[in-house]
Amino acid sequence: MRRRRVVVTLKPEPLWERLAFLGRSQNWLAREAGISRGYLSMLVNGRRSPSGELRRRLQRILEMEDFHELFTIRFRRDDP
Repeated sequence: MRRRRVVVTLKPEPLWERLAFLGRSQNWLAREAGISRGYLSMLVNGRRSPSGELRRRLQRILEMEDFHELFTIRFRRDDP
């Protein structure tokens, strides 16, 4: 039986727009979120999916209340 797995990814464009609006850098965001610059880069490039806690931290740090403004949800089928 195949299962559907929820995958959440970070939307890069709204992230860059918000950082520009705040006058902040990617390095600043990584420090504030408590993650490495490399991990943030993987999130931005869609190679990693942020945990629920990290998603909440990013939204709080960036002052973005709307989940869908910053993240995309998709479903992936897992083979048994």
